[in-house]
Amino acid sequence: MKSSILAISTAALISTAANAQTSASTLETSSPEQFAICDVRQVITKETLAKVPAQASGGCDTGGGGEKSCQVNVGATAPNYILDRGDTRNACFKLPDGGDNPCAFVRYGPVVFSSNTAASQTMSTDSGRVAVQLVVGQFQVNTSADESVIQSNLRLVVGRQFIIKRTRASNSTVSLECKKPNGEQFINLIPGEDHSGGKIKQVSVENGGAFDLYVLQVVR
Repeated sequence: MKSSILAISTAALISTAANAQTSASTLETSSPEQFAICDVRQVITKETLAKVPAQASGGCDTGGGGEKSCQVNVGATAPNYILDRGDTRNACFKLPDGGDNPCAFVRYGPVVFSSNTAASQTMSTDSGRVAVQLVVGQFQVNTSADESVIQSNLRLVVGRQFIIKRTRASNSTVSLECKKPNGEQFINLIPGEDHSGGKIKQVSVENGGAFDLYVLQVVR
């Protein structure tokens, strides 16, 4: 009788151990929940300047009588033009009631650049009436973009963290271009716009010298 009980107990232990081993094997081989497969794309924008013949100019009339002054305002003549700070010139023209050689008495203030596309200058005189002009050279700004995939087939798993490296430059943008298992696609800017449905959260940012390392995580 004791032998029968022992045999049954031993069989039960072997069965339990086998079931536990099977369960452990199942856990080990089961795939984690995949959220998306992504490429990390970096775009670096480059600007070059080319001198153009077109000049920006403005003028004003000092008027007549005693000490007088006027201000000239100059703006770039095209949306992709900027002013050349190293190329400024003045011109003066005697008006009919200006008297003898009034341009010789004009005092020119400094050219003040409020931005790359706008400048002003104040002129004054105590002589006859004149028209004064400010002429500023211009550059054309040409923009090009250098695109590259810096990480490909990045596998995002629910609950896991991942790292994106971004160049520390204002002219650099990095995007996460992803495709979910159901075929749905989305693009996230790093840092910036999130189109993942709120599933990708920023955990931290680490300064890596020339790069910033963005630590992100896929949440449930």
